[in-house]
Amino acid sequence: SPSPYLPISLSPYLPISLSPYLPISPSSSYAVRPIVPSVDDPIDRFLTYLQVECGFSRHTVEAYRRDLARFRDLSGGRLSVASVRDFAAALTSLGLAPSSVARHVASLRSLLRFLLAEGELREDLRRHVSAPRIPASLPHPLNVRDVHALLEAPGLSLRDRAMLELLYASGIRASELTHLRVSDVNLDVGFVRCHGKGGKERVVPIGGGAVRRLREYVPAGEFLFPIRRETLWRVVRRAARRAGLKDVPHPHTLRHSFATHLVQNGADLRYVQEMLGHSKISTTQIYTHVDHERLRQIHRRFHPRA
Repeated sequence: SPSPYLPISLSPYLPISLSPYLPISPSSSYAVRPIVPSVDDPIDRFLTYLQVECGFSRHTVEAYRRDLARFRDLSGGRLSVASVRDFAAALTSLGLAPSSVARHVASLRSLLRFLLAEGELREDLRRHVSAPRIPASLPHPLNVRDVHALLEAPGLSLRDRAMLELLYASGIRASELTHLRVSDVNLDVGFVRCHGKGGKERVVPIGGGAVRRLREYVPAGEFLFPIRRETLWRVVRRAARRAGLKDVPHPHTLRHSFATHLVQNGADLRYVQEMLGHSKISTTQIYTHVDHERLRQIHRRFHPRA
């Protein structure tokens, strides 16, 4: 009788000592077509697809690699209805938070979608994947007073002030800031060109405060801020401590604050979506919920029968 296993090599991206076999049954409708070891490694090809064709950043591809390594670890290197179905429960039993479980499951679903499109799967295994329901969480932006205190914190270098001003003025991501080139900034016109997720380019206006701080800062080299994201985190934390803020923000907090303050002051949601680089308007709509929550708080505080 034919062997119920097909050899497969995942070792180049998943350095975990597990069974190097992918179980299939010749009579099963979930069988996988033969895969050439090491050359047609499905996860190898999937990660290459994410990086080359989708333009995902190295950090994003690495996150997918870790998630799929966990799946291979828990499944014993076997792709089957059972291993796909039980993945979320196995992660939960390890004590992972629902948000982490959902991220792992999303990575697995992306791999299965890729294999289906490539013709490696005869049926869609994604329908067997379950994920925990995650309660909607709203962003936690700074209020305008705290933003001003952060930007005017004492003892900051010209570089640090320029970075903080630009983060709040443009709403760009930390990774976008650290990859900005000097040539991406036009101070005469007041625009910055950045490359977001998937390598998508967008142009965002910046205000007079950011332009002034950037003129004061003289970069050396090709990149505007040649630092790592970890350094940016330290800059934001240091500024928050010196400003006397009770809650220590992170770089993305300034992005949330940028969007929230625009929406609160009546900016059109489509324009906010464009400036943030969101591919879907539903992602941007979360900032309208933040504004609604603020209105509810005001109502509860001041209405006599609230």
